[in-house]
Amino acid sequence: MQGRNPLEQTPTARSSGGTSQTTRQPRASKTHSRTFSFRSSRDVTELPGWGLDGRALHDTRTGVPPDRWCITREDFKYIRRQIKEAVQDGRIQPSPRDDFDPEDDVVGPNMHSVVENLVRPVTAEAGDMSWALLCHPDGLQCDFFITHSWAEGAYEFIDKVLTSWPPGLRNAWCCIFSNPQNLDIGGLICEPQASPFAKALESASYMMVVSTKKCSIYARIWCVYEAYLACKLRKVIFMATPPLPWRRLGKAAIAASVFLALGCAVGQVCSSETDSLCGRIDFAAAGDLTLRQCAQLLVIFACLALSALSALAVRQPRVLFWMNGAGLALSSFGLYLHLILWRSFDSSNPFRFQVAVLSFFVVFFLMSEMDRLHFNRLRLEAEALRESFTSIADAKASQEEDRRRILRDIGDQIEVVDGSIRVLLAAGMSTADLRGAAEAGADVTSMADLRLATAWAGLSG
Repeated sequence: MQGRNPLEQTPTARSSGGTSQTTRQPRASKTHSRTFSFRSSRDVTELPGWGLDGRALHDTRTGVPPDRWCITREDFKYIRRQIKEAVQDGRIQPSPRDDFDPEDDVVGPNMHSVVENLVRPVTAEAGDMSWALLCHPDGLQCDFFITHSWAEGAYEFIDKVLTSWPPGLRNAWCCIFSNPQNLDIGGLICEPQASPFAKALESASYMMVVSTKKCSIYARIWCVYEAYLACKLRKVIFMATPPLPWRRLGKAAIAASVFLALGCAVGQVCSSETDSLCGRIDFAAAGDLTLRQCAQLLVIFACLALSALSALAVRQPRVLFWMNGAGLALSSFGLYLHLILWRSFDSSNPFRFQVAVLSFFVVFFLMSEMDRLHFNRLRLEAEALRESFTSIADAKASQEEDRRRILRDIGDQIEVVDGSIRVLLAAGMSTADLRGAAEAGADVTSMADLRLATAWAGLSG
């Protein structure tokens, strides 16, 4: 081991009544229960667990329970910065196993490189604990479990986790940062049902699945075992999605602006003819359904039809794009005619209602376009999970003995776990109810997706 940093506290063991305890030099304002603010320092030697005995912390009988080896959202942000700095100063470099681009800030080095060149050296220097207990020596309650592949890029992985972090949940269990990478992990996982993975999943309410373009995570046996446990324990399983790139969001904004401008332009072209025609019609004639009223109803009913059809086109991104565009053009056309051309003829309450309805449709189709972008990201993540996946029975393992033990534990539940994964791929989420519906023959495609447009319609109603 390299020489310790002079700022480090020296761990010493002492015996008290047969119990091994860990002591360290006192440091002002530093206690286990203190919440560390990563905004206050970038020095890892200032983390609360630095200098403690990692073996004692991770002792499965007297140490911190495995399901409490968790990190927070702020921890993930801090780790991302540490990885970026390690790449910049050359501690993490491209290799034949990981030929990443050091200038790239989207994918980054894979997790093998991060563990080998950052997590292990830092935690070895700190006292051989996991990164999670280095940050939180007393542990944290496990809110959700993260399953992923080490083949993914670190930036890609962390950005997906941060983007998909469930609201209201604080702490996550993630093997790379939760397990002590310098200790005997093989001894911790020799019995899958008693492993830290199993204990954490028992405590978690949700399981986040983070895919990678490199391979399907379900080609790896431990990810398969986590899927089996989540299914057995009736956990909610959901897919993480990457943040929406600004370039793609900008293109969508430009396209929406073009459709809105097109609707207004058509309204302006029609205005001169309509204006002269309207001047020759008696709008006050009792009982007459005027041309203007017919046009108003036609535009509103066309927008209503498009909004209903958009729900059916959610599985066809290109069709949904053109439907959203047509809806934006049509609603802006009707709104333009109401506000610019016909405002002089009628200021009654029905007029205001029609303006409100058309304004609602403008917002609805804008939100429907945001839904389309989100659904497209979910589709790409599902494709990455589906890549080379056939059945969990075909999953591989670094240690063949691990594979045999896990498949023995799964037993005759292989078809059940395969079905749960297929529900996740189809619906974007896998719950006990969705799995039951799929087993009954129901089509669960996109059933777990919450549409912003639908939510807007419900709130507006």
